Amino acid sequence: MKKQSTLEITPIGLDEFGIRLESPYGTQSIHHVLLINNTAHNLIACEILFEFVTQSGETQIARKVVGYSDLLSATSEQREALLKSDPGIAPHSKMLIGLGVEPDLVRVSGQLPAVKNLSVEEKPETLQRYQRLIIKLNAVVLENRQAIGPGAAELLRHLETLLREERDDAHHN
Repeated sequence: MKKQSTLEITPIGLDEFGIRLESPYGTQSIHHVLLINNTAHNLIACEILFEFVTQSGETQIARKVVGYSDLLSATSEQREALLKSDPGIAPHSKMLIGLGVEPDLVRVSGQLPAVKNLSVEEKPETLQRYQRLIIKLNAVVLENRQAIGPGAAELLRHLETLLREERDDAHHN
């Protein structure tokens, strides 16, 4: 008889701001999280930390950053127009986010994609390696470029570095 995984999964959103996280597939896909934006704001970037705690108590952290570079680099006037065609993570919407697995980003407006349609199959040995998975929404950037969350300043610095590198690459090509 197979030993059932007892992996405990705890999603932690920025609930006080109206942005929640859920683990919609549980142990069937520990690499997917559902971000629920219950605010009136467009989210133009976010950072999610997947903290895998091994059976021996060691924590392994994987980081997922989602950023809409066109929206991040635009002036406020340009951004307003761009949001009409690319809302980022729109107000009162849901986004399925994958950590290194497909689907990587999926807007969810009804049913979630069925587990059988995901490109991931969690192996029992992977699940048994961990006792706990904490999935934290570390920071988000709103359409006005205001960042909120415990990792807000770090996320803004990271995004600025990426945008600077993108601009430098564009100038050199």
